[in-house]
Amino acid sequence: MSETEQHLEQLSLLIHLWQEDGGATPIWRASIRHVADGRRVGFASTEKALQYLAAEFHALKSSQEEMVDAKNTGVLKGQDTAKP
Repeated sequence: MSETEQHLEQLSLLIHLWQEDGGATPIWRASIRHVADGRRVGFASTEKALQYLAAEFHALKSSQEEMVDAKNTGVLKGQDTAKP
């Protein structure tokens, strides 16, 4: 396994979608469970669930990019590089 592959992360999620009676138009609801720690987040709409997924992916991607930058520069983002 290469060094790059060793730093790859994963995000395992269980997505549950269902319909509730909304009168003439059924309402879609969603919940997302993080497999690693069992944390569950509920959503009143599928749109909100998709926004959450996008934010989770963005955070994961940013974390990976920061790790690559730190590997290439030897400096973590936000780390003070000035010597006392």
